[in-house]
Amino acid sequence: MARGLEERTRRDPGRQPARSLSARGRPGTPGLRERLTLTERRVEEMAAGLRHVASLPDPVGETVETIRRPSGLEIAPGCGFPSA
Repeated sequence: MARGLEERTRRDPGRQPARSLSARGRPGTPGLRERLTLTERRVEEMAAGLRHVASLPDPVGETVETIRRPSGLEIAPGCGFPSA
């Protein structure tokens, strides 16, 4: 994902979310346009964040906590069952 983000930004550096607002007739506030403007630094920070998340261990199948009910039944919330 990080590589794709960087490559797309290099291919089309003029494509900005802030411009999409204007094109839809929604100019937005100057602050909103500033937050939506993708600078080279912001793209680098997003890519670094994606790489960091990708480097974290995969928690799937890991038991984080176990609850023992008064009856003695042990429950591991989130292990193998969808949450409600």
